[in-house]
Amino acid sequence: MAREYIPKYIQREEWKRITSVIRDYKRLKAEYETSLRNSNVYTNEIKRKIEAFETAYANADGETKTIVEQRFWKHKTYRDIILPLSEPTMKRYIRKFVIDVGRNLGEVK
Repeated sequence: MAREYIPKYIQREEWKRITSVIRDYKRLKAEYETSLRNSNVYTNEIKRKIEAFETAYANADGETKTIVEQRFWKHKTYRDIILPLSEPTMKRYIRKFVIDVGRNLGEVK
């Protein structure tokens, strides 16, 4: 199997925008349920972000899902996450996941 190209660096602004979608996923999901009566443009934007995250999350493996939950939702550092992976490996998994979400959002090529 060919190794997928993962960009080593992405722009800081792109990284912040993408990780904010991951961090705020649960809030976006709740907001989407209540905003169905509001503006169509706003509701469509929230739906786009939710679908981008859910697609990447569905395609991720179990270790990546664990790291995402611990890192973004429980605010743990890589050292505090109990997995049989090294810290650079966890960072690589997160970088790949963030880039997958970014590709789904259209932020990263």
